[in-house]
Amino acid sequence: MPLGVKVAAHIEKRQPNEYDKAVQLPIDSRDLAACRGRLASFHAALEELRRKHAAKESFLLRLAKAKL
Repeated sequence: MPLGVKVAAHIEKRQPNEYDKAVQLPIDSRDLAACRGRLASFHAALEELRRKHAAKESFLLRLAKAKL
């Protein structure tokens, strides 16, 4: 399942703890991408995720706090 779909499932619940779970997924994906030498594709997926959820300020703030 693509990263964006997994993240969206948490975001759609609109609960703070679900936003936290939604941020953990990209963190895990980033770490895996780094091990596999696929950071460029991870960053592209992350930017798409940011564009898709640009109106969700709380989610974007959590991403920034996680240094994503």
